[in-house]
Amino acid sequence: MSDLIDLSGLSGLVGGALSGVGDVVGDVVAGVGSTVGSAAGAAGELVGGVVGEVGEVVGGVVGEVSDAVGVVVGGATDAVGSILHGTETAVGDIVTGVGDAVGHVADGVGDALGSILGGLFGHPDFHF
Repeated sequence: MSDLIDLSGLSGLVGGALSGVGDVVGDVVAGVGSTVGSAAGAAGELVGGVVGEVGEVVGGVVGEVSDAVGVVVGGATDAVGSILHGTETAVGDIVTGVGDAVGHVADGVGDALGSILGGLFGHPDFHF
């Protein structure tokens, strides 16, 4: 049996080496996990910051649009008010003009009838 090689020491050496490799792999995995966790935390903070900034920008845009709509509505209201006031004034002028025209027509008809009747029956001269 002298031809057999004693491998009992080799087994301990391989076991020790594998144990050392296992420790190194465990440390690497822990380091990678820590790095990934830190990166995920930083990415989460970055995304939260971006979302916050986007929210502020959107809020600002919505506020500006609301202000612009208010200005447009205010301007439109003023314009409609001016148009209605101008229309009211124009209608008043037309009614006054029509009233004056009707009055002139009535005066003209009265003068014409007076002339016709005066021509037919003469113009009596009243003395009191």
